[in-house]
Formats: sequence, C-alpha cells, structure tokens
Amino acid sequence: MLRWEERTSNKNYYKLLDICGIRRPKVYKSIDEVDGPVIVKLPEASRKVERGFFFAVNKEDLSRKLEELLSKGLIDNEGINQNEH
Repeated sequence: MLRWEERTSNKNYYKLLDICGIRRPKVYKSIDEVDGPVIVKLPEASRKVERGFFFAVNKEDLSRKLEELLSKGLIDNEGINQNEH
C-alpha cells in the first residue's frame, strides 16, 4: 500500500482513487487550462518533499500568486514545472 503513495509511478494514489470510484479534484497540466477557482499544491523550494497550498480565483490570480511566491523564494520553477500525475 505504501507504494501507492508515491506520485511518480503508474500506481499512485490518484489511480487508486479512480479505481475505487472516489471523486477527486481535477489536475491541470498547465496554467492555461485553469478556468475558475483552484487550490494549488506545489513543493516548497527549500524542502522539496514538503508541499504548500494556496487558493487562486482564476488564471490571472494564479499567475500573480506564483510570481509573488517565486520572488520570495518560497517556490521555484522546478516545482512549478513538475508533473505530479
């Protein structure tokens, strides 16, 4: 069961939720797909295994908040570009 918690393999917790028929939040592959409010989960810049969360009301708000977090060094481009699904 612990292997299902890893996000990098084919068998991960997203697939487990899908198999069980449990609804889960939509996962976006790019900012351009955002069409409304979102909860964003990103790895922290200094502690890669830790995740931070924030809310954005739309694509523009998301872009603004990402830039703000980048400028403060709380996240990095690697974390933004990371594909977790």
